Amino acid sequence: MSDLFAKTMLKRKKLGFIGTGNLAQAIITALVEENSIARENIYITNRTPGKPTKLKKKFPEINYLSNNEELVETCDIVVFAMKPQDLQNAVEPISYVFDKSKLVISLAAGVTIQNLKRLVPEAGDIFRVMANTPARVKRGVFGYCSTNNNSANESYILELFSPLGLVVAAEEGEEFDALTVACSSGTGFVLELLHYWQDWLQDRGYEEEIAKKMAIETFIGAAELAKQAEHLSVEELRDQVTSKKGVTIAGLEKMREFEVEGNLAMSFEKAIQRNRQLAID
Repeated sequence: MSDLFAKTMLKRKKLGFIGTGNLAQAIITALVEENSIARENIYITNRTPGKPTKLKKKFPEINYLSNNEELVETCDIVVFAMKPQDLQNAVEPISYVFDKSKLVISLAAGVTIQNLKRLVPEAGDIFRVMANTPARVKRGVFGYCSTNNNSANESYILELFSPLGLVVAAEEGEEFDALTVACSSGTGFVLELLHYWQDWLQDRGYEEEIAKKMAIETFIGAAELAKQAEHLSVEELRDQVTSKKGVTIAGLEKMREFEVEGNLAMSFEKAIQRNRQLAID
């Protein structure tokens, strides 16, 4: 299915969100701004009225329904956008409404494809999608897997989430766990490092506000250099900005002496263990 055909097809679909938290709102806003789908073809429900009312005020044409059953009956694509702990209670009572014509997309962290199939066994394709927080500023990373590895519906996934960032297919299991930790938990890890940068600058006399800006721009600048230097590996780029016997190499050698890479790897592995435990629970 070509991208152009997928866009045309998506415009004809009715898209429903069960849950209207921050991520759902970011997706809906991006779809409307990109004109990817007609506003009147977007349907929402939520356990409490606050967020839907706010969203409806922003986009009056979207449809705020009073119950989940009506949403599933109405929509071609149903997005589970509630918190993972609320998923079963929200979906189980209406599981009979799903049939093979329904494309299901779950944003519920830690809920496996197997558990989703058990919850809505009669649904058509089911996609599990992992999103990270920078999706709110259209710099996210989305990982996805499905019940059908060769599904033609993958084009819809790309069309729905590409306006918010990078979309990556991943096999459920080790690949999906690695993507979750590196990109979702990884956002927190990067912010922790950013905090260290800011603290170090403040300890040396800079005011909090300027220290924060300096740290942020350093991280953004380094990331943008890496992004634009597509022909270079990150290692090669690092070597380009590091002179022998200079200031930078002195600091890098100390980082290596403290085995920063190994300690970060252990942090990643600890996060993966916790992610797998939550999936079992």
